[in-house]
Amino acid sequence: MSTTDPAIVAARGRVRLGAWMIIAGSLGAIMALLTYVDVWDVSDTKPAGWGVVAALCAVLALAGFVVLWGGLTAGARATAASAPPPDGGA
Repeated sequence: MSTTDPAIVAARGRVRLGAWMIIAGSLGAIMALLTYVDVWDVSDTKPAGWGVVAALCAVLALAGFVVLWGGLTAGARATAASAPPPDGGA
C-alpha cells in the first residue's frame, strides 16, 4: 500500500475540505444567528440578511458532511484496492 497513491491523497484532501467546511459553516451560522436575534442589542431592527447568511452557513456545514463522508468512503475504497490480496485459506 502506497501513501502517495493519487486516490488516497485525493480522499485525504476531501476529508480535510469537508472538516473545514463543517467548522466554517457551523461558526458562521452561530454568529449570524446571534446577530439576527440581536444578542448584543445593537439595533432595534432584525435585518433579514442575517437570517439568510445563517441559512447559507448551515447549508455549507451540511455540504461539508457530504464531502467528508465522500472522502472517507473514497479513502477506504482506495486503501482496500491498493492492499495486497489476502492469502488463500486452502
